[in-house]
Parts: sequence; structure tokens; C-alpha cells
Amino acid sequence: MSYYNTTHETGELLKTKVVKAESLKKRILKRIIFCTNNYLKFNTSSSILHLCQFNGKKYPITSIRRAISDLVSEGELVYTGKKTTGMYGSPERLVKLNTNK
Repeated sequence: MSYYNTTHETGELLKTKVVKAESLKKRILKRIIFCTNNYLKFNTSSSILHLCQFNGKKYPITSIRRAISDLVSEGELVYTGKKTTGMYGSPERLVKLNTNK
């Protein structure tokens, strides 16, 4: 699920939010594939946020974390079992592209 309807939206507003969440998930997956193919094998939600900001996009870190969690659930990404310190000083799990798919 790409949008968790915690605010109980309905109708067109709900459809818009679902489309936006799905679109963000696809953009994040594309960026992780690009990074994996070029220079970074592992990513965190903070590193994806910084990459998006570098490309002129602004997304809430929570939306990026949701998208990464969804991509892990869908089998596109896997957690490596390692952590690193994120931008707020808290540990963040490293993810990588699932090459066993």
C-alpha cells in the first residue's frame, strides 16, 4: 500500500494522495537503481532525501521512509541488517536493491 489513509480521506482527495504516494515510490526506486548502478550500493532514507533535494525535489522524510518500507514489503529492496547514523542522529537501516528478484 503506497498511502496509509490515517486521516480518513475520501473521493478525489484520496485518489490524489494515493497517486502521489505511488509516484514517489517509483521515483525513489529509480534513484536507488541509479545509485546502485553507478556509485552507491546501500542507501538510507536520509541519503535518498538528500539526493532528492540535490535534484530540486522536497519530500517529507516520513514519506521517503514509507516508500522505502513499501518497497521492502514488495520485494524491490531489502534491509542489509546494518545501520548508520541518520541526519537527526538516530540510527537508520541500510537498504539495497534486491538482486534475488
